[in-house]
Amino acid sequence: MTKLKVLITREFSPEWVDSLRATLPEEVEVVKKTAANSEEITTEDWKNVDVLYSGEGYPDPAIAPNLKWVQLD
Repeated sequence: MTKLKVLITREFSPEWVDSLRATLPEEVEVVKKTAANSEEITTEDWKNVDVLYSGEGYPDPAIAPNLKWVQLD
């Protein structure tokens, strides 16, 4: 089974991210990469992102084909 990939680009403490991971099922992978904008995330990373939690924008849909949900804060 393919995991649902959640990318967090906001500045959260490692403890907060760990507590989030602890509440989610194994099928959800949470990746934390602090970035000021979507260009700071590599094209390779965008390919598998399903959910984005960000404070600043989102990528061009062409480079994030699996992106289904964007949560802006």
